[in-house]
Amino acid sequence: MNIEILITLIIAIYGAALSTFVFIFNIYKYRSDSGKLKLECEIEKYKADEDEQEEEGVDIKKRLVYLITNIGKRQVLVTAIGATFPEGGGCEFVNENLPKMLQPGEFVEEIYNKFLNIEGEIDSVYVQESTGKRYFLNIEKIPRFLSA
Repeated sequence: MNIEILITLIIAIYGAALSTFVFIFNIYKYRSDSGKLKLECEIEKYKADEDEQEEEGVDIKKRLVYLITNIGKRQVLVTAIGATFPEGGGCEFVNENLPKMLQPGEFVEEIYNKFLNIEGEIDSVYVQESTGKRYFLNIEKIPRFLSA
């Protein structure tokens, strides 16, 4: 075998191995470098205003407070907040502040005041990003701050 052919073969094998490694590394970097959301919630009681007291006949109401944080390295578009039911299905909470773009490290706090209407029925709460990925939090893990 000619020495020139051997050197060419070694360089070709080295180039193929290096480009394969770089390709796999870029796929790993792309997947691990995406935006990620952290969802925190709490249920708190608050004193209803006069209109709410007249409408619903209650002085103290419950509300669900969401804290959504982008803990990833890329911006994320938050498109929906909602809840799921144990028997299947779910609902999205109406919110005029969504969709909302979150930069890395940025957070947004949202409040859902009508929580009393569905409290006993929901299994988990979630936040959804623009890619359709949902981040869930089981209802049993939500702290309750019940002093008004």
